[in-house]
Amino acid sequence: MAEQDGNTSIAARIAALKLDQVGRQPGAKAAPPTVPKKRPEIPSRQQTTNVPPVGVHVSAADAGHDIGNQPSAGEMSGVVERAPPTIPNRPARSTAPKLPPRQPSGPFPQLPPRRPSETPSNFSGRPDISRKQSAESVMSTRSSISTASTRTGLSSATSNSGPLYTIRAPSFDASSLPPLPPKRAPSLPERGPVLQQSKSSPNVLPAVQEPARPQLPSRPQLPSRDPSSSQSVAEQSTVKSAAPKRSALCLGFNNTAKPPPVPDARPGSDAPPPIPASSRPDLSKLLASKPSTTANGATSSAAVPAASTAPGQGSCLKCRDFSIVDAHAARFPRQSIPSQDLGWLAQSLTSPFPSLTDKARAIFVWLHHNIDYNTHALFTNTVKGSTPASTLATGLAVCEGYAGLFTALASKVGLESMVVGGHGKGLGFEAIAPGAPLPAEDATGHAWNVVKIDNGQWKLIDPCWGAGHVNGWGKPYERSFHAIHFIGSNEEFGRSHFPSDKNRFYRSDGRQTITWAEYLLGDTNGQAPVQTFGNMTTEEGIDENSVSPRIKQISVNDPQPYIRFQFNKVCPHWDNERNGKGKHYLYLIFLPEGNGRPAREVPLQTNGYFWWVDVRPSELGQAGQEIKLGTVTTWKGRDGRGMVESDYNKQGGFSGAYAFAARWELV
Repeated sequence: MAEQDGNTSIAARIAALKLDQVGRQPGAKAAPPTVPKKRPEIPSRQQTTNVPPVGVHVSAADAGHDIGNQPSAGEMSGVVERAPPTIPNRPARSTAPKLPPRQPSGPFPQLPPRRPSETPSNFSGRPDISRKQSAESVMSTRSSISTASTRTGLSSATSNSGPLYTIRAPSFDASSLPPLPPKRAPSLPERGPVLQQSKSSPNVLPAVQEPARPQLPSRPQLPSRDPSSSQSVAEQSTVKSAAPKRSALCLGFNNTAKPPPVPDARPGSDAPPPIPASSRPDLSKLLASKPSTTANGATSSAAVPAASTAPGQGSCLKCRDFSIVDAHAARFPRQSIPSQDLGWLAQSLTSPFPSLTDKARAIFVWLHHNIDYNTHALFTNTVKGSTPASTLATGLAVCEGYAGLFTALASKVGLESMVVGGHGKGLGFEAIAPGAPLPAEDATGHAWNVVKIDNGQWKLIDPCWGAGHVNGWGKPYERSFHAIHFIGSNEEFGRSHFPSDKNRFYRSDGRQTITWAEYLLGDTNGQAPVQTFGNMTTEEGIDENSVSPRIKQISVNDPQPYIRFQFNKVCPHWDNERNGKGKHYLYLIFLPEGNGRPAREVPLQTNGYFWWVDVRPSELGQAGQEIKLGTVTTWKGRDGRGMVESDYNKQGGFSGAYAFAARWELV
């Protein structure tokens, strides 16, 4: 191999030798391309910190990059390449030193013959080199700048793609390619003519003639009709309406009789047909067949008197019959209900009654039967907050628990209800002594409810006081139903309840509110009111607030000529036989002995609504004694109901049992 100039790099010379073998037969030797005698000088440049020294050059082969005209690894098999000598670091100089002369390495091995299928052209077909339709060389397509220019990005130091190193690929000869196999036309199924929509001409394709259809056999002739049975065309086209269906009731019970004929015309031109009187129901028989409930809860099938349907019945809550509602509410004891769900309980209590008033009454009565007052927590001052669920689970509550559970049950069935807080004249309340200063307003300590009932009326109720009472501090709770806290008017309710919110009085007498002083002093001006016993309102229909004198203490030196003892019914249309337990008792005033006169009983007169009697102050007795209002419950071994004043005076005195209803003190 001829000796070449030392200025040419080793990698460039190897690449030139490889390209020289392209297109030659194996075993043929060719001289390497002519190398210039002298390498062009590289202009000197000022060395900076960002540019490597001029004397240090890194070729593409040393940097690990492929060279565009370097043969593949398979073509280099069997050749032992000698590693280039290591160039020591030298100080920068103006010109690069010459390379030492290269020693011949011996002849290159012959390349294996190519297969015809792998030689589509006259040049070497490397898989990683594609032919480009241009005049540029393979070397120039790969890299035309040196490593120094790629690192600095400022200018190109060297270039390997000058005209000296450009090698053109041989021209492409298409005649050397093998002929392609003939194309096979795809076999498509035969299709008929396709009709396409066209707006310019409706006759795009010729009409396709359909094959002739076979002729149907002729129908047999119909038999001739009888002339008598033939109908006209109009009669044949007329459709007869279907006969009405017969009721199943007319098919049973041997009902074979025909209905009576319908008359052709009415008796009068404008008058309606007469109504048969025989089919009119008898109202008295219907009322007699319905059960009635007495005041003690017992039901009877006795006939309801005609007076029970008099006008005005049921016009107020005090005379309304709640016996059916009360009996239904008692059918759900808390210990035996299958669910602790408030919604289930509320629906069970109220679903039979469409009236809002009856729904509220059912919940009110159920609380009386199933919730007891928590006297232990009250007396030990350990009252804690409660929820409707906890009250239902324990069966114990204070006033706040009663009110909360009532509102929770009411809201489950669509009733509008709220809990109202304020002051109540309950256990521990003491009347203000005459002349004593009034305490500061403190509307706390009690809770009750307001609920919207029939006719959109907001009604104040107290389920806690209506369920029972406590007789004193340290004494047990006693269940006793007090209906007055449900049926009483809002004005009566306000005598013992003062709300903290002044908008919660709900009065119907024209006054929006009352003062704290009016509430504390009441209608007795601060003096203790008369003491009443029993449940006069619900059992006897007597208005407890109408009992007079209203003051508990009566002076024996009163300058008035008479002292009137008086009371009246809860409402004018109250019927004690229908709403109470029966006829009224005979009411008496029991006067103590005094001034040389024995004790005696004075009957009260009545007009059916009021009861009254006048007594002189001198006949009252002495200071320290008591005057009582009582009833004759038993007279000569029989019930005292229905007894009148004349019967008492005729028998010449008292002989039987009695019960007290009110008490006064003489001072």
